[in-house]
Amino acid sequence: MNLWYVIPVTVISYAVSIWGGGWLVGRLCRHLKMPQTEDPGVARAGRFIGYFERIIVTTLVLLAQYDAIAFVLMAKSIARFDDLKKRHFAEYYLIGTLSSVTIALLIGLLLRYLLTLQLGPR
Repeated sequence: MNLWYVIPVTVISYAVSIWGGGWLVGRLCRHLKMPQTEDPGVARAGRFIGYFERIIVTTLVLLAQYDAIAFVLMAKSIARFDDLKKRHFAEYYLIGTLSSVTIALLIGLLLRYLLTLQLGPR
């Protein structure tokens, strides 16, 4: 196993998934008019939730645990259940969540492919 290949490819892939994905989701959601919350700490919470979401989804794809991705989506939906009754928030939430998960899935699949090239099929 060539660690000089595996480690940088993995670190770069996670960085692109976490911060690059956050940037893309932010650009996409910026066009949506979402009312700001009064508490700036709460406003930033969504960004960090997105970071963790993309870390978890990328890792689950890497481990070929695709079914477990549904639990990530379910946990977010349960936490926001009451807010999802407001149509405007629900659309904003779905666009942000689905775009974030899609980015993490694509990066995870690419990483899995690149590691398979180096390590061989599992």
